[in-house]
Amino acid sequence: DSVDLTDNDIKKLGNFPLCLRLKTLLLNNNRICCLATNLAQQLPNLETLMLTNNCLASLADLDPLAGLPIKRLSLCENPVTLVEDYRLYVIHKLPKLRLLDFRKVKPQERVRAVERFGKVEQQKQRLSKTFTPGEIDDDIAREMRAHAVGGSKRTVPHDKAAAIRAAIANANTLDDISEIEMALQSEKDEDLDNVLVKFAPPHLRPQQPPPSSSPAPAPAPA
Repeated sequence: DSVDLTDNDIKKLGNFPLCLRLKTLLLNNNRICCLATNLAQQLPNLETLMLTNNCLASLADLDPLAGLPIKRLSLCENPVTLVEDYRLYVIHKLPKLRLLDFRKVKPQERVRAVERFGKVEQQKQRLSKTFTPGEIDDDIAREMRAHAVGGSKRTVPHDKAAAIRAAIANANTLDDISEIEMALQSEKDEDLDNVLVKFAPPHLRPQQPPPSSSPAPAPAPA
């Protein structure tokens, strides 16, 4: 079956019932900026997904596509296509993909995708395992004592757990992973806060206030 939702005002892709027969979904020319995390459970047989001209901006925005049996995908005219190694990242996430942005996926690209992102995924999984709801302070402290120089015993507040998970999910390189890990090991709160802002999803980053314009000086009396 096919569903065409082109030219609507959709902002989030999700909230589907279980659709076993749906294989083609057309969502061009919307305003989609995020994807539901349970898409693979809702659309388990989806093979073609057209998302041309939407608002997906970061590689992490595409993570919910993992687990879908997608063979044909278009993300043309989304900001994410300008991100470094975008194509390799998508190929790595979707092993059944044959056509990306109307270009055939080549065997050499599959090899490069594994080389580029395989180790990153391993490190993200390792770092993510330090977070267990209700035990985050102990787990992070144990992880830092195992890796930090000088045996730092700094703990992380519970209220930052979700932000740390989001930062790890948004890390795209081994350097990103190292930067997050160093911030966790640092004894300075501002180091961790800066990293959490840097790797936060775009829609959660604090907005910079517009520059204030000074009022024009009053004219001098004649």
